[in-house]
Amino acid sequence: MGSPTPHHAGGLRLWTRLSLICAGLVYQASCSCVRNTTAQISSSVFLAGNWDYMDWYKNGSSNCISMVDKIAKQNVRQIQFLPTFYWYDVGPLDPPAGFDETCSTSDLGGYYCFNRFNATRVQHWCYDRQGLSCQEVTQQNITDLIENLGGCMKHAVDLGFDIAINSRVDDGRALGGWRNTLDFDPLEISENWSYLEAVLYPLADAVRLAAKPSTRVDFVLQGEMGATIFMHPVEWMEVKDAVLERVTAPRPGQPDIEPAQVFFGMAVNNNKLCGCIGIGIEDATEYLAAFPASFNAVKAEFDLPALKALFYDYDFIGISAYVPMRSPNFSICDFEGLMERLDEELSYYDLSLEDLVDDGKEIHFVEFGIGGGTNQAGVGVARTAEQAAYYPFYGIYGAYSCQADPFNMCDLATPSPVRDYRRKYFEGISQYLLQGGCRYRVSTVYLWNLQSWDPQAIYPLPFADAASQAANPTAYYDPVVVATINAHNAEAAARADGCAARAPEAELEAELGVASIVPPAC
Repeated sequence: MGSPTPHHAGGLRLWTRLSLICAGLVYQASCSCVRNTTAQISSSVFLAGNWDYMDWYKNGSSNCISMVDKIAKQNVRQIQFLPTFYWYDVGPLDPPAGFDETCSTSDLGGYYCFNRFNATRVQHWCYDRQGLSCQEVTQQNITDLIENLGGCMKHAVDLGFDIAINSRVDDGRALGGWRNTLDFDPLEISENWSYLEAVLYPLADAVRLAAKPSTRVDFVLQGEMGATIFMHPVEWMEVKDAVLERVTAPRPGQPDIEPAQVFFGMAVNNNKLCGCIGIGIEDATEYLAAFPASFNAVKAEFDLPALKALFYDYDFIGISAYVPMRSPNFSICDFEGLMERLDEELSYYDLSLEDLVDDGKEIHFVEFGIGGGTNQAGVGVARTAEQAAYYPFYGIYGAYSCQADPFNMCDLATPSPVRDYRRKYFEGISQYLLQGGCRYRVSTVYLWNLQSWDPQAIYPLPFADAASQAANPTAYYDPVVVATINAHNAEAAARADGCAARAPEAELEAELGVASIVPPAC
C-alpha cells in the first residue's frame, strides 16, 4: 500500500490501527499486512507503439491482448503496462564544431545524441514514429489509444488482474536520446499539447475505462525521466493531482473509482537521478566518486525544498533495477547495492530512501531482469557469468537467433555459464523478497519482458532465420526461471492470503490495545 496521504484516508486509518499491534513486538517486520506483504514478481506488457495495442480488425485481438493472455498462464496477480510515446525535439541547439548529426558514435556523454540535457527542447509529442520523423499527436491518435489500450487493460481486469501503468517517452528522431536527460515542463504547451494533455490524460481515460471498484491501479507518470522531475518538482505535484482528479471523476455508465484505489509513483533510474550529471560514466562506483564536485557546480539549479516535497507527495518510488553484481557469487543482500548507491546520491538532495520508506512510501522495481549483453548497442553477447553479472542492463536487440543468444536456449544439453547465472539471479531475488529484504524492503517487482530480458517470452519476437526458429521457437524463454517465478509468487500469495484472513482479528486487537498475540508473517 502507498503512503497514508489524505486521499488515502482509509489506508491511513487501517495502517494506524495495524501499527498499534506492531509496537513492542520483536518481529515488527512481519506484523502488518498493509505494508509488509511479500513482493511478487510480476510481468509487463511492453507497447512499442500503436501497432501493439490497436485492435485493427475490431475482433478483440491485438498484440496487447495476446500478451495479457500469455501472462494469464503465469502465476501473476498484477500486470504493468508500458506504453511508449515519443518526444520530437528541435534538434541540437548549439552543436560544437564537427558535430555528427547522424549520431553514429557511441559516446554516451557527448553532446545531444544520447544526452539531451541542455542540448535541445521539445517541439511536440508524438504517438507514431516513422523512420526519423514523428508527427504531432492528433485527437484521433488519442481516441484510438483510449479505446484500444483501455480495452486491453479492461481485458486484464476482467481476468482478475490489478494493473500498473508506466508512462515513458522515447526519442522521436530515432537518434538514441535517453529519456532520463530530457528536461521539459509537463504543463507547458509544445505546439498544440502539453505532456499532461497528450500523454497522461489519455492514459487516465484508458484506466477509467478498464478499472473496477476492486482494482488497484499503480500509475507512474514519468518512467525513468529524471531531468523533468528534478527540474520541475512543483509542476509534477500539480500533474499528479490533475491525473487523480481525471481518473476518479464520476462518469455516466461507468463504476466509481475511489482515490484510495490509485497510487502514484515516480520512476527514476538507479543512478544519474537528475539526468544532468555524469551521463557518460557507466560504472556506478566511478559515477558516485565523481558526483560531489559535479553536483556542487549545479546545486543552485535545484529547488531542493520543492523536490523533497515532491518525493513525499507520491506513494512509491519506482526504480529501474537491473542489479549489477561485482561477482556471480553474490550474497542475497547484494541485491541492495543498487539501492544503497541510489540512497547515497539522494542524500545530496536532502532525501533518503530509508526515510521515504519509513514514511510509508513503497519501493517498486519497475524494470528488473538480466539481458546477457555487454554494450549499449545491443549486439555484444555475454559469454561469461562475470559479464552477465556486471552488465544486467545490457541485452540483445532485434530478431532472435541461436548464435546471438547469450543463454544458449537452443542447446540446453550444452552447459552455459550465462544461462546458469540467469537462473541463479532469479533464485536470488526470490530469496531476497521472501526474507523481506535486508536494509530496505521492496514491495513490487516487474520483469522487463522485452528482447533478451524476457524469460517468460511475453513480447512477440521475430526470428533471424528459419533454423533458429525451428531449434528454439520460444526464444529467450527459460522454463527453470519461469518455475522459480511461479513458485515464488505462490508462496507470496499464500502469505498475503494468510494475512488477509488474519486482518479482522488483528484490527480488533489493535483497537482494544492488545499486543500480546504475534500476528502472522506476511
